[in-house]
Amino acid sequence: MEKVVSLIAQSAFELWKSRDFRELVSFEDISQTEQDRIFNELEVSSLGLFILQYDHLEKQITKEFIGLFASLGIGSQLLEQWEKLIEMRLEEYRDHYQLAIDETENTRELQERELRIIWSRVETISIDCLSHVRVGKVKKGDHLWKMLREFFVAQDIMFKKIMEKVKINQSILES
Repeated sequence: MEKVVSLIAQSAFELWKSRDFRELVSFEDISQTEQDRIFNELEVSSLGLFILQYDHLEKQITKEFIGLFASLGIGSQLLEQWEKLIEMRLEEYRDHYQLAIDETENTRELQERELRIIWSRVETISIDCLSHVRVGKVKKGDHLWKMLREFFVAQDIMFKKIMEKVKINQSILES
């Protein structure tokens, strides 16, 4: 799980520092606090995407994620805030994810169950992250939505590949 946590943090940081992302959020025109808040939203959204995909690992991955911050010297008060943020966002993501699953139940384009689940998971995280980054001020045609969706699709695929390797390695060790 440590590798997954590192990849979550690293990939969120890479998106956050990309020129295109910074242009879409008017990075140079916002305060350091706002820049940090946006980075935090990318991280917690990525973590939420992983947990929606592998819900049974929630406690372990959350513990590892908080542990990563603790190892960086972040104080206990901020660690507690992170735990609360994760808990709050996961509740939100799960509610919105279930709504997305329900809404796609009879959609012709998404008749295959696995495709509906993947689409619902990625769209939930993309829309919720966009809403939090934009502090609820989302406009139609926002290019950041497309960028976030592409980012979370890539992460979803990466998580699946990592977990397949973990399963293969576990089965080798158990045999």
